[in-house]
Amino acid sequence: MRYFLGKNKRVNSVLSFFNVARPWDVSWAHRVNSQAALQKYCASPGVMMIEGDISRSAETGQMIMAHPPGRRAI
Repeated sequence: MRYFLGKNKRVNSVLSFFNVARPWDVSWAHRVNSQAALQKYCASPGVMMIEGDISRSAETGQMIMAHPPGRRAI
């Protein structure tokens, strides 16, 4: 459980919260940019964390959950 103890308190906090020993034991959903994807992954017992992209709407200027067009996710 103390894999990164003393090196990175944020990593230790995440490992402790999910009760896992190593960072690669934390499972997460990437590119959760829609309500449907959010509902799907929130209902999935294997997903511990979610990640989404925030962009500014070209039409309204408001912040929205969306991957910027023309950019590849890494």
